[in-house]
Amino acid sequence: MNPMAMVMQMMRTRNGNPAPLLEQLARQNPAMRQAMDMARGKSPQELRQIADNMARQRGTTVDNIIKQMGF
Repeated sequence: MNPMAMVMQMMRTRNGNPAPLLEQLARQNPAMRQAMDMARGKSPQELRQIADNMARQRGTTVDNIIKQMGF
């Protein structure tokens, strides 16, 4: 199961709180740890801007990524 699917499953089974799973993933995966460190302390607007910039660098949009993931 990919990390995003694990987070979504955890949110469904743990009253919508993915924090414990995200912390576990961060301990196991350096890229996840880096992403969480980058996101820490940011407002929702700042996080959206970061996501938009990252998607644009890859020639896509956040909406396209969400659709590809099946959400």
